[in-house]
Amino acid sequence: MTPSAAHGAATAQPARRTARRLRSAYGRHVGEPVWEEHVRRLSARSELFRELWARQEVAPPKTLLRIFRHPELGVLRLNATYLTMPGVPECYIVVYVPEDPDDRELVGRLDSLPPGGWRHTCKP
Repeated sequence: MTPSAAHGAATAQPARRTARRLRSAYGRHVGEPVWEEHVRRLSARSELFRELWARQEVAPPKTLLRIFRHPELGVLRLNATYLTMPGVPECYIVVYVPEDPDDRELVGRLDSLPPGGWRHTCKP
């Protein structure tokens, strides 16, 4: 594989995912001038976008593996599924499901722990 072909393959998948997510959101805004103009601008600037948009692929709900580190329980592996809310399409909810029985048992133990076990790194 040539370097340019490798670069193309590396950028094609993220571009495809992005176009599919955009089409999913666009479905709730068909005909709205701001959205139509956005799609026109992207189409004018990118041959790859034009090709991907023409496929009319829509992103399904996505599930990602999220790994949390708890100071007492250790590593918790949870599948996070992102679901849009029909009444508020730009918002979504995230449903976390344990990856396996061991993770399910750890999640079950969370209620028995005193509050304050989680630490965050956000600063005011």
